[in-house]
Amino acid sequence: MLAGQVPSNHRLLARIPLPVALVLGLLSLMPSLPVRAQSEFVPCPAEGRPLVDVPEIKRDAASRILKGVVTLADEPRVLYFKNTDGSIFCAKQDMRYIKGHSADDPNRVWPSSGEPLPGPTLRARVGDVVQLSLLNQIDTSHVPASWDSGQCDTTKEIGTGVEIYPGKTGDKLPNCFHGSSTTNIHFHGTHTTPNTTGDNVFLQIRPSLRENGQPMVTEASVKADFDLFFEQCVSELRRGKGNSPTTWPNLWTELPGDYRSHQEHLLRLSDYTSQWQGRVGLPPDQQLWPANVASLARGEWPANYVGAFPYCFELPEYKAPPQSPDQLQMGQSPGTHWYHAHKHGSTQLNISNAMTGVFIIAGDYDDKLHAFSKNQGSSLTEKVLVIQQLGVTPALQKSAARSVDQLSVNGRRQPVLTMRPGEVQLWRIVNSPARSGVYFVTPSGLEWRQTAQDGVQLAPANYANPNNKNAGFLLAAGNRADLLVRAPMTAGKFPVQIIDTVDVPPGRKPTSNPVLQTLWTVEVAPPSGSGAQAFAPPTKPFPDCDPTTGRCNPDGTEFPQLPPFLEDIEDTVDGKQQIFVRRELIFNSTFGTATSHTIDYGKFGSKVDQAMMLGDTEEWKIINESGSAGPGIAHPFHIHINPFQVVEVFDPNDSRFYQFTDSKNRDRKSRDKCYVDPKDKATWRPCAKTMQPQVNFVWWDVFPMPPALNVMTDGTTPPQGAKACSATNGVPPCFVSIPGYFKMRSRFVDYTGQYVLHCHILAHEDRGMMQFVEVVPTRMKGPHH
Repeated sequence: MLAGQVPSNHRLLARIPLPVALVLGLLSLMPSLPVRAQSEFVPCPAEGRPLVDVPEIKRDAASRILKGVVTLADEPRVLYFKNTDGSIFCAKQDMRYIKGHSADDPNRVWPSSGEPLPGPTLRARVGDVVQLSLLNQIDTSHVPASWDSGQCDTTKEIGTGVEIYPGKTGDKLPNCFHGSSTTNIHFHGTHTTPNTTGDNVFLQIRPSLRENGQPMVTEASVKADFDLFFEQCVSELRRGKGNSPTTWPNLWTELPGDYRSHQEHLLRLSDYTSQWQGRVGLPPDQQLWPANVASLARGEWPANYVGAFPYCFELPEYKAPPQSPDQLQMGQSPGTHWYHAHKHGSTQLNISNAMTGVFIIAGDYDDKLHAFSKNQGSSLTEKVLVIQQLGVTPALQKSAARSVDQLSVNGRRQPVLTMRPGEVQLWRIVNSPARSGVYFVTPSGLEWRQTAQDGVQLAPANYANPNNKNAGFLLAAGNRADLLVRAPMTAGKFPVQIIDTVDVPPGRKPTSNPVLQTLWTVEVAPPSGSGAQAFAPPTKPFPDCDPTTGRCNPDGTEFPQLPPFLEDIEDTVDGKQQIFVRRELIFNSTFGTATSHTIDYGKFGSKVDQAMMLGDTEEWKIINESGSAGPGIAHPFHIHINPFQVVEVFDPNDSRFYQFTDSKNRDRKSRDKCYVDPKDKATWRPCAKTMQPQVNFVWWDVFPMPPALNVMTDGTTPPQGAKACSATNGVPPCFVSIPGYFKMRSRFVDYTGQYVLHCHILAHEDRGMMQFVEVVPTRMKGPHH
């Protein structure tokens, strides 16, 4: 029996053979609420309201534990949409969302006013243990039927006639939109275990079954079991390990027995009561408990759960240079990270429902920035800014005539952020939309310097690079940026403007008179009111570093220095080869009747696509062929667990660096650009005279790959949608597709296990643009004879 309070007839059902229990309990377990209307048009909230500060769950400094409760729920929320004529309208629609509170404050009320806030900001520190009780209390009666009943290979939603994929057919499980009330959490940017109760994206946590309309699994019903598990978990993770990373639990039997037995009961009930393709009960190949039994028989961690799951993992602290393979090789990078729902098949919808949140992991990086500000006679205010693009329908489910989801920040459209004259703030920006990239244009009136990318600090020399002063920058879906921002001394309103784009390749500014959008506005005003205190701006707004040496004045401590594990990954060090494995991956989207999104011309499945040895350093060439038969798409490449460095980029679309010719007209090439010959693949690469010198490589966990370009073989004009050719040889086709690519290097260290890489345009991931990867140990388990 599960610890805590459970319904009386639930206790009875646990003691009765399952078929009899179903007869007695089916009515109480079926949804008791009617399906709500999915849309209600409402007046739009006013723009220009104050920026919302999202509530936080904070670590306990004494125990070095971040302990909280995170709940998945649903409610009607107000969303912004844009008509084709440019007008804005609003609708209140049912949305899933995340709420939460600290474990020691269970009575805290989540600020629910119908505004689509992100989930709670988690604030931990390198070296902490994270303990989160995840509760799934989504009411499935509020979810359109097809999303949870396996209707992947149909073009119509059950009972509505609404097209699922307009004009498209053929998507099959698991690579289709499905299962939107089932979820897990991906802790984006964490260097931790991908297994068991860590950053495990293979978990499938179903909503709690309901009795009389209320969830049967609650915080109270699992508290005793989870507290027992968390106490043992922190003890095991910190048990005399030295510098070697520890993972625990490793076996399902290490979870509390009451929790395991009750999960078996709930999973079996779900198998018999869930809706599937218009019927009650799951087919044998989709049942949850038999799948768990099969995993346990293979010695694996089971994937399926109902109502609640305990996350417990460590954010490892790098303490000393590695002396052996058993010691820590990297460690957690302090900075701005984030988390989001990551159930394959519903990642796009759930992120569009604001099932996201920021995960701030503090360390020396943050300490140095705050210390610098304090030394300048000021304090450094932090602002968390989550860019959202909210909606209830995946982008690939929409026809061209449907409305466009609008960008918002912390749940509000064009909010106002207040600063005092001359004040310096640290902005932590997370680009959470499942599809849109945003290009920040050079600020007007404000000054800024970027200090970190994707939660990893810049090298001091990169921070000090003159090109980093007030520079525009691109955030693809999933990217983050930290900025030190100074307000002007004069009062006024200063818009922060962006270009909303999916396909601006890295290093290339948007052209063709792009439309600027105001994402938020900074209002600069002196303190007011009778109790207002005078504000003195900092003596020096930004740390001062030498771009050549990377030394930060006056004593090298103003800007955080890179820890050893963030030094550049070089091909050779002191004449010794460091990289022995090189791979190529090919991303491609094809369009038309057979629209498809693939990696290496295949879709996500149950086999391991990439296997790496623990401790190896590898270089991967990530190739983008998208553009050969449709629009060029800068697929954002993302891999879990380990960050990577980009060491080479080839963007054939960038006319600043490249011009196109063929073998008969090479005299067309200019002296200050590279030429790319469609008939000569040896020219499909960067050339030295066009590449910007780079002091240090930047660390990423998402990088938008340059798309391919269709090029005429008899000239320099790409044939946009051309159906015929004017090639002098008269042999069609008269154009070729030149793929873009980038090369990245990464260390696969500290943790073995299985996880994924994928495109962060998440509708592409849901439809198959994902691969299954595994880091395997280098040492044999046990003797071999």
